[in-house]
Amino acid sequence: MKVLVTGASGFLGSHLCEYFQNCGFDVVGVSRKRGFLKDISGVKWLKCDLLEPESLKSLSLFDFDVVVHNAGLVSAAHPDYFWEVNVRVTLNLVHMLESSDFKGRLFHISSLAASGPGVKREEDECRPITSYGKSKLVGEEVVKSSSLDWVVVRPPVIFGERDRGLYVLYSLFKKGIYPRWSVERCVSVVYARNVAAFIRFLLDEDLSREVFFLKDKDLTWSEMAHLFKKVYGKRVMVPVFVPEFVLALFQRGFDFAGCVAKKGGILSGDKILELRQKQWIAVDDKAKSRGFRPPFEFETAFERTINWYRLSGWL
Repeated sequence: MKVLVTGASGFLGSHLCEYFQNCGFDVVGVSRKRGFLKDISGVKWLKCDLLEPESLKSLSLFDFDVVVHNAGLVSAAHPDYFWEVNVRVTLNLVHMLESSDFKGRLFHISSLAASGPGVKREEDECRPITSYGKSKLVGEEVVKSSSLDWVVVRPPVIFGERDRGLYVLYSLFKKGIYPRWSVERCVSVVYARNVAAFIRFLLDEDLSREVFFLKDKDLTWSEMAHLFKKVYGKRVMVPVFVPEFVLALFQRGFDFAGCVAKKGGILSGDKILELRQKQWIAVDDKAKSRGFRPPFEFETAFERTINWYRLSGWL
């Protein structure tokens, strides 16, 4: 089986490529830079800018059995950048797939942010609250309105080796501190390799044009901190109270900075707004009803992740 993965050089993309490669598939990763792919042997890399239709023409898309569309922007200084990347890139890819007579299946990696914090099931009405979530939902609509054989996967917070997003939180945990809110936040999380395993699982399923939530576990930030303590061997974890008004001020500050900045980091007004929500919970009954069971248990996956950060010198 020949698989094409977009956004292959980043955190989740590299895990997708590595997992499919270990399954014995012929994997081609597409991205502007090689990134994490330089450390994964056997995966072919093609330099391609999905924002440029001319660059896409270098791909013989009809040759592939599966395309996993993972390319996208998670954090940005200005909301317009989300629409530029998450929507325009998807439009370009869908157009090229349709025009190249692609007969395989397109897996579109979306996000729980496209649903919104109060949406728990796939069939519920989507109510995204951030520019990121809204752009991911529009990207979904582009895929759904196509003539392709598609499947949309909406993972929640993704963790795993090579992730720079939660690395900020792990760095706080290493110092022995963790944020404590006036109202405890609870989130669904999923291991990157379990996302890849789910897509591999769906390849053998007789389905088309469906949306799936996916998760490993629901937990609070304090529960994550104490699990880190157990894995890393910290003796004490001290909660640092963060008032709600401080989060609101941070959000406004990042929003203002985004109006003038050309490039964003991991944190943004969007991310602070997501953080302010009490729950980001997904119900994965649909995936379970299909018979999917994650190959990596949450505690084992979290331990693997933290140990990788430590051995790689990140922590």
